[in-house]
Amino acid sequence: MITMIKRTITISSPSHLSLDRGQLVVYNKDRDQARTLPIEDIGYLLLENDRITITLPLIRCCLKQNVGVIVCDDRHLPIGSLLSLSGHELTGKRVRLQAEPSKPLVKQLWRRVVVSKINNQADLVRCRDTACALRLKELAREVLSGDSTNREGAAARQYWCALMGPDFCRDREGAFPNELLNYGYAILRAITARAIVGSGLSPEIGLFHHNQYNALPLADDLMEPYRPFVDEIVLSLTVTGSTALDKVARGRLIQVSCTEVRIGGLVRPIQLAMSMTTASLAKCYEQGKADELLLPSFVT
Repeated sequence: MITMIKRTITISSPSHLSLDRGQLVVYNKDRDQARTLPIEDIGYLLLENDRITITLPLIRCCLKQNVGVIVCDDRHLPIGSLLSLSGHELTGKRVRLQAEPSKPLVKQLWRRVVVSKINNQADLVRCRDTACALRLKELAREVLSGDSTNREGAAARQYWCALMGPDFCRDREGAFPNELLNYGYAILRAITARAIVGSGLSPEIGLFHHNQYNALPLADDLMEPYRPFVDEIVLSLTVTGSTALDKVARGRLIQVSCTEVRIGGLVRPIQLAMSMTTASLAKCYEQGKADELLLPSFVT
């Protein structure tokens, strides 16, 4: 089966967005010029400008087609996305299985997620610190069911120091390049949430993350092994002289959805790989086996 790679459309200037016969129509601020694009070709619609208006028929069509509509704040940081409530014909059955899994299954699933994340961190940091990469590989081998000894946290401390330097502190409100990481992770979170809904699962029922103020804990869980692919882009931007979350940096980070990864013996862009991850998670719930979970690695 051939799966089409969907486009990411960014609207960064004052515009009016509407629907016409299955086409996204983008008018300029004076509504005297228009561009069109088939909705079926769009994976993500990123809205960056305060003076964008959008019609209800277009919103409905985007939800039916599982287009990820991402809304940004005045600093261009994604702050929310629209998700369909009927992304898959088996949603009811799958969510019931997801809501009542066995504790051993959930702990083994989380172990696989953490091992994959640490291994990917090791593969990325190898270009800067071989010794650190070896230590991270060892930590990945030590991860227990449920990561009860928090090897993820131990790996993070060594990883960020080796990747960004000893003075770097990963903090959402921290100094540059934290804002690049925040932006990239927000895009990745939206990609993950869209894939979860498309696989008939609920993004509200997590494996590890649980917080009454967090509406997308499963997205936060499943994006963990994919974070190093955002980190790779941010590292590249900083090495080439980027000093702010400008239009060029945002453009690079938005394209994380097209970054190729290895998953299930195949090489796929992240937007398709994430759907493979979420579909395999649904299979894990149905069969009660954690080893069905497909997770990404770097293409070597």
